[in-house]
Amino acid sequence: MTLSTSSRVIQKQTVTSVPLETAWQSWTTSEGVTSFFAPQANIEAKVRGFYELFFDLKAPRGFQGTEGCRVLSINPPRSLAFEFLAPPQFPNVRRVRTRVDVLFEEVLSGGLVKVSLAHSGFVEGEEWDECFDFFSWCVVDRLEEDGTLTRIAAARAETSATPEPEADIRDVVRSRRPRLAESEIVHYESFEIVTRCRRASS
Repeated sequence: MTLSTSSRVIQKQTVTSVPLETAWQSWTTSEGVTSFFAPQANIEAKVRGFYELFFDLKAPRGFQGTEGCRVLSINPPRSLAFEFLAPPQFPNVRRVRTRVDVLFEEVLSGGLVKVSLAHSGFVEGEEWDECFDFFSWCVVDRLEEDGTLTRIAAARAETSATPEPEADIRDVVRSRRPRLAESEIVHYESFEIVTRCRRASS
């Protein structure tokens, strides 16, 4: 299986220092997915099984995340494909399910795995372009660092109050994605602060 090279496909690769089975379980179980992807998930690791991610638990049912999405293909522990939905701020795009492919390659037995991701199914149109940019930035900033996909998207979906962001993070966010709404910047920055605290205490 190979990942598409289309210009309308978001692609990213990273090497993570965990065993292959650990990397696989983190994407194919509800427990694994909620450790990095979304606060709640419903994962059935089988073809046509559910692959639902709930990012905003306070939103009405149907607007919490990727309700109704399913696994498209699965080849343990090498490849996984599942449907994905745009967040509610892209209502027209959200009507169409896109596709995420994740490939796992053991680089070093017992502790070094390359994770490759491709998010496809984007078509032409202004809202599609904005959604493509939204997901492109999420993947670049998160997958490159630690192998995860949408912790920024999950952080943006939070509706609770967030702490005042650090000035240097604000500048980085604005320089990378100047079209982001202020609320999205605040959610992103507060997420970064939480991430930093967790790393410092580990």
